[in-house]
Amino acid sequence: MAVFKTLTGREQATFYHARQRRLSLNNVFEGLFRNLFLPLTPAVHASALWPTRDNLYTVMAEIDVTGSSAAGVIFEIGSTAHGAGLIMSAGVLHAFAGNNSTDGVDVTFTPLVGRRLWVAIAMSPGNGKIALYIDGKLKVRGVSSSGNFTSGLWAVGGVGAGIGQVDGTHNSRVPSVDTLSNVSMVSPVSFFSGQVPRGFIN
Repeated sequence: MAVFKTLTGREQATFYHARQRRLSLNNVFEGLFRNLFLPLTPAVHASALWPTRDNLYTVMAEIDVTGSSAAGVIFEIGSTAHGAGLIMSAGVLHAFAGNNSTDGVDVTFTPLVGRRLWVAIAMSPGNGKIALYIDGKLKVRGVSSSGNFTSGLWAVGGVGAGIGQVDGTHNSRVPSVDTLSNVSMVSPVSFFSGQVPRGFIN
């Protein structure tokens, strides 16, 4: 017969704090300071909000994936030829940055249907690297074949950014229909200027 030990208050506290420390060590976003967050209402936001396109940058959103054909824009910024974003297309999550040739990169991941997920893209313009995270864990990383982004920018300047929709001059990697379908955004989109998750190699 199994015997269960009753923990004292001190033992319970020690066990709890040890568990919280393990969780903290597993959370690669621990310590990041959010510079900006934008509401869920689909809208285009002024380019002045993104002054550091030549610096490290992380964008995070919380989404519900409700169907295998999930599609639409979560976050998108830039021009037809040079931009960055998180999009869903035919059930696949895309993270991309840079232009549409050797100075750009696109990575993908197929999330489970019926799950609420934290998704994030981290970008390093100095060497053309990006990484896609799901629920705080690195899922896939990529680097442009040229090893950089055009002009050292993860997205061209002078244009706004779309949350839940395109900004009008969207990167050609973005699906032609930008309205979210079988996926919804459930919290404000968070932006971390000059910051990337712990362990991101830049």
